[in-house]
Amino acid sequence: MADLQPLKAEHLEAVQQLDERCFPGDPFAASWWYKAVAMEGACGWVLRREGQLLAYCLFSTVLDEAELLRIAVDPGQRGQGLGKSLLLQVQPKLVQRGLAHLFLEVRASNRVAQRLYQRCGWHPCGQRKNYYPLDTGHEDALLFSWQPESGSETE
Repeated sequence: MADLQPLKAEHLEAVQQLDERCFPGDPFAASWWYKAVAMEGACGWVLRREGQLLAYCLFSTVLDEAELLRIAVDPGQRGQGLGKSLLLQVQPKLVQRGLAHLFLEVRASNRVAQRLYQRCGWHPCGQRKNYYPLDTGHEDALLFSWQPESGSETE
């Protein structure tokens, strides 16, 4: 069983290393990780088992809204439901912090992530045309939202 923990300074090096493995050449800005640790407009969580970092998520926060900025599962640990476990544990924690509306954007081609979000109670709510740059043009971003009353787990 994996343990959920709030992101702390002691996790930052491992989280940034995992981020680089999951998103090679596209690391997330270090300043966001530090904001999450300091609770300044961001918050994050990690899943760990026996000292090993398995997954993480990072949210930006403004008033009663949060945006999922990044979520990742260690490539060697995928397919075990860790992403789903992470989101289903974090969503109520965000509500406890007074965050009532959660949002995210995902590449239109990332069907695996879209299925994960829908299994965790997220709903499509919009689209941003040509949002993500590609080597040969651009790709749309799909927008998803989650609210406590709609956030129950579905299969």
